[in-house]
Amino acid sequence: FYGIMTLQMDLKHVQKLLATYPQFMNYNLDRHILPITRYFLKDLEFSPTEFRSMLLAYPRIITHALTKIKYMVGFLRYEVGLSGTQVKRVLYQAPQVLGMKDSTIREKIDFLKQTFDLSDHHTKSDEYYSYNNNDSPQVKGELQTVIAGMPRLLVLNVHSNLKPKVLYLRQAFNGDQAVLRAAVVRSPTLLAYSLKNRIQPRMQALLEEPALDPGLITWAICLKDDKFQEWLVKRKRKIRQQREKQAQEDVEMVAESNRLALPDEVVDVAVDPSGPIVHWTRPRRPRGG
Repeated sequence: FYGIMTLQMDLKHVQKLLATYPQFMNYNLDRHILPITRYFLKDLEFSPTEFRSMLLAYPRIITHALTKIKYMVGFLRYEVGLSGTQVKRVLYQAPQVLGMKDSTIREKIDFLKQTFDLSDHHTKSDEYYSYNNNDSPQVKGELQTVIAGMPRLLVLNVHSNLKPKVLYLRQAFNGDQAVLRAAVVRSPTLLAYSLKNRIQPRMQALLEEPALDPGLITWAICLKDDKFQEWLVKRKRKIRQQREKQAQEDVEMVAESNRLALPDEVVDVAVDPSGPIVHWTRPRRPRGG
């Protein structure tokens, strides 16, 4: 009844939870599961349905000691420098961070910060701020914005996942680090997509049309396949129409120039309609004269 009464689960939710992690039933409800649940609902102010989603995505939340969970929340808040709202976003979208070592998280944060030269403006405070407080006196930088923009970056492997994506994107942007950096800051979700199944096919489609800006990948990456193809066809049609219009304007401009131009070599002068036509050739001016 815990799942049904406390987290508003239906039968499908309960079945999914137990199928994913049957050991859930081995944990004491009163001494372990309920204190963790109260911490998320009362202290962190998640709604029952929000915590239900987190539990279904990562049932091993309840395998961690409450002290470990509180430590990781504090680490994200004061060591990483996230605001209360940003901490909640990270926990909700990537609850797996609760089971990670802080050194592992630091490795990924350092990689993001150094690779993209992200600003990290935050000040530490000894005061406790409510986790839903949007008026924190801390100043958040690009690093915090990128992490909160795509929390799943913290659970991706640096060497086998993030680095290959960075190398490919840098090459696609012709080695322009500034363009790559701007793309990631603008859309951190870019690094969360599959390199083989999403990033490479979409970028290749953009690069095949020289008139398309590769930076559009930050917008195109999130479209479903059919929507992306539809968008791509429209953009190519628009580019083709612009080229045809420009070509027509160029032809008309040349024609107008030819019409207005005076002949500068041979002038035919009709002296008398009934007499012979006199041809006069204008002498060429010497070059430089």
